[in-house]
Amino acid sequence: MMRSLHESYPLQPAHAGSYVRLQELRAFSLVELMISLAIMGVLLVIMTQIITSSFGMWSRAEARTDVFREARAALHMVQRDLAAPFAGVSEPVLVITDGTEADLGNAGLNQAVYALAPSPNAGITDVSVAGFFCKWDAGKNAFALYRYWEDSDAFFTRTHVDAPPSALDPAYIHSPTQTQNAELLAAYVWNFRVVPGGSSSSAAQFASSELPQYLEVKFHVVSPAAARPVLGVVSPEQWHMPFTHPLMRGVIAPAMREFQTRVWLRTSSAPGL
Repeated sequence: MMRSLHESYPLQPAHAGSYVRLQELRAFSLVELMISLAIMGVLLVIMTQIITSSFGMWSRAEARTDVFREARAALHMVQRDLAAPFAGVSEPVLVITDGTEADLGNAGLNQAVYALAPSPNAGITDVSVAGFFCKWDAGKNAFALYRYWEDSDAFFTRTHVDAPPSALDPAYIHSPTQTQNAELLAAYVWNFRVVPGGSSSSAAQFASSELPQYLEVKFHVVSPAAARPVLGVVSPEQWHMPFTHPLMRGVIAPAMREFQTRVWLRTSSAPGL
């Protein structure tokens, strides 16, 4: 004898006071699934765009932060290396040039500074030469800040063994042909200026007895993202355009930052040179 459906599969309570009928147990239809997938696809596209945009903003901010971090580190290095020129020597211990050294590509647009100062190294003495200058990077169409350093052995060989320059010649401190030994400190740096303060002398080179009280050092820095739109058209001279120029005012200046420090000079005793 055949039993009815309700007899074979009695209703089961879903919760107190209610029952679920078999005809109410149904799956999603194909249309509902397609609508759900379309909504999820739209949301996925929106989320991808948001993530991509956020990552781009983060990358640009990180690149800008890295450039400014390098510039701050370079400024600290300038303070450390230039703060204590040697005393008690007749040769120039501090030289400021107009940056026209042959291999810098400055054309006098940036200054350079070199100092004879103590720095522990692997040579026979602590006498070393430290210098800072901007050099033109043809690949980036921009200037970059470099640190020149010569240890005591190289300095002694150049000034006492090879053809020694005159004691009053700035080449005693810096040989313009040796800037290839320099270390890159920060990219997209220009308008590097070194101004002696507290000295009655207008000379560009100073013996230990006539050192200025301090040096005002400053330069401009811009992020690579801000410099990228003008890399194809900017020449060394254009980087030094007045800030009223549309290219400088509209592209470079909004993303530019000026770094400046005052280096108070204190002399150090020098071994025999």
